[in-house]
Amino acid sequence: MVIARDPSLRAPGASVDSARLLNLLDRAVQSIYDADSPVEAWKRIARPSEVVGLKVNCLSGRGNSTNTILVEAVCERLQQAGIPRTNIVVWDRLNSDLDAAGFPVSSRKDRIRYIGNDAAGYETDLSIYGSVGSLLSTTLTRTCDAVLNLPVLKDHGIVGVTMALKNLFGAIHNPNKYHIAAGDPYVADVNMLPPIRQKVRLTICDAIAPQYEGGPSYMPQWSWPFNGIIASRDPVALDYTGWQIIEQKRAEKGIEPLRAVKRERPTSPGRPIRSISSAPTTPTSSKKWRSDTMDRRAFLKTATLPCLAACAAENAPAKPAANDAQFTIEARFYEKLPYKKIKCKLCPRECVIDDHERGYCGVRENRGGTYYSLVYSRVCSAHVDPIEKKPLFHFAPAPWRSP
Repeated sequence: MVIARDPSLRAPGASVDSARLLNLLDRAVQSIYDADSPVEAWKRIARPSEVVGLKVNCLSGRGNSTNTILVEAVCERLQQAGIPRTNIVVWDRLNSDLDAAGFPVSSRKDRIRYIGNDAAGYETDLSIYGSVGSLLSTTLTRTCDAVLNLPVLKDHGIVGVTMALKNLFGAIHNPNKYHIAAGDPYVADVNMLPPIRQKVRLTICDAIAPQYEGGPSYMPQWSWPFNGIIASRDPVALDYTGWQIIEQKRAEKGIEPLRAVKRERPTSPGRPIRSISSAPTTPTSSKKWRSDTMDRRAFLKTATLPCLAACAAENAPAKPAANDAQFTIEARFYEKLPYKKIKCKLCPRECVIDDHERGYCGVRENRGGTYYSLVYSRVCSAHVDPIEKKPLFHFAPAPWRSP
């Protein structure tokens, strides 16, 4: 993984220097692929016959979306590496978001395409992994052979940070459903969906003007000139590194860490980090961002499990009593899915539930791929009240009463 910075990338109040940004991009990609030249490095990303998709992040308009100059630089290098412009697709969730971020929306196939999922469409069959069940963008599944992920370095008011992993929420039709619990485990599960896992080849994070608070919307008062990019083939390592950069800036500004406000998302790199700087001074030490002393398991134990345990203790359903079997029958209105999963169709949530788990309501449970109601015929409230008070018509009397 590489952090590439240039203090002169953008002067205060000025636009990004395209030549300097291209130089940073070249040095980062060349370092990752250990190539003799920038073009040789780009040739290792995709073959000329492949369609390459650039997944941008356009949620913040022109303020803090993936920089158009960065996208232009990537497109330029891909074409120099032999990828025809007709084989390059820049995409995000909505055409309107692309337009607001400054991209020329177009689906014409004789040029670079800029298209939203709302125009391209989604698959009709559900893709399922873990706790996630979503329709995937056809741009991802049918159009692209390879994907370059181009997120933005910024915090997120619900899931902590939004970088490499979170940016792929833009490939599914129902991302709002997966923001609960700081996106755990949904962010990871979305990235385990086969088309995402198999097609994303490189992440180039726009860290030109990151945002350490108030995200994902653009809040200029909380942005600062980092003047760099972060590139990696390991999205987990990139997210961890970006998180540490944001936490350091929050500490400088006297703002609570994301962990304190329960917005951290557990990720931990397993690869070394290289730092590239165009400044005449000594480059930032790579040790500053290393996490070799803490592996994934240790990080989860120290940062995440205590929080999850507290949540589980508060929200866990009560253990069934010994006589609860009389209230348990196979439920209606559900669909069986592969791997002993089920999809509940009782309410609009349509929960996708793993084996031995319950849905959102907590009263229906998946047992070995069969869905059970745990409260059938169970009275939730009972009291004595004159029948004359009830809003009933043609009420049938009990059979033991005489006419």
